[in-house]
Amino acid sequence: MKKRVLVSKPMHYVPQADAALKQAMEIIMSPAPTEEAMLPLMRDVHAVIAHGAPVSVKMIQAAPLLEVISTPQIGFDR
Repeated sequence: MKKRVLVSKPMHYVPQADAALKQAMEIIMSPAPTEEAMLPLMRDVHAVIAHGAPVSVKMIQAAPLLEVISTPQIGFDR
């Protein structure tokens, strides 16, 4: 069974890296980088790539399988 990764919005990957990720994991794209859009998808994911999206306590509590949250951005505001 592949682990599921929720991605908050499309990111510009290197094509080879994107292909490798898709082989190793199931990628779930959020319809929008908002709590309202991502919250219903949190239940079955193992990881979140929160690119430009907030991750609230409510979202974390809704994700019993969650292992990691990644915030690929610059700065210290998250």
